[in-house]
Amino acid sequence: MKINLGCGLVIKEGWHNVDKFPLPGVDETVDLFRYPFPFATNSADELFASHLIEHIPHEAHLSAWPSLARKEADPFLTDEWVNKILSLDGFFAFFAECWRVLKPGGTISVVAPHGQSRWALQDPSHCRSIVPNTFCYLTREGNRKETFDYGLPFMYETVAQSFVFGEYRVQGDLTLEKFNEAEKLWNSIVEIHATLRAVKDV
Repeated sequence: MKINLGCGLVIKEGWHNVDKFPLPGVDETVDLFRYPFPFATNSADELFASHLIEHIPHEAHLSAWPSLARKEADPFLTDEWVNKILSLDGFFAFFAECWRVLKPGGTISVVAPHGQSRWALQDPSHCRSIVPNTFCYLTREGNRKETFDYGLPFMYETVAQSFVFGEYRVQGDLTLEKFNEAEKLWNSIVEIHATLRAVKDV
């Protein structure tokens, strides 16, 4: 199964298109900022979220899915798991639920405006800024080395990152030096694309 999270009007053929609103082409209406999601553990091969994660509120909220129904539907969804993710910042709660739903080795691909672009700052409904190192907090290679250890009950590894440039023009190959130069300039990188793989113990 492949799930298009927060699809809006961008319907992907062959995917399960999910949105908070019953728009044309939406297969299932789900509030993706309330946890847990109504999807089974280890059920998805791929998740896709375009221009969604910058809207995640900081406070995590409980979904309307009754506790007993959750447990009967999926033994993984214990009160311990639900209480843990509800104690996290909403960003981590979202990625915890994505991790739970993904099969081992499954991937989530996200698209977000770069935090130092006008696209990130102009929308008053954006709750957070996303930059390349934001994803380090979700990964084994990054989270353990950061100043703060958030004690996350999940882990990803980075598969790929790419960038859409705006006013800044890259001449030749994009070296680390050129990328660092671009990141110092306002509105030079306008969009981030990242793919993460769910790391699960077998």
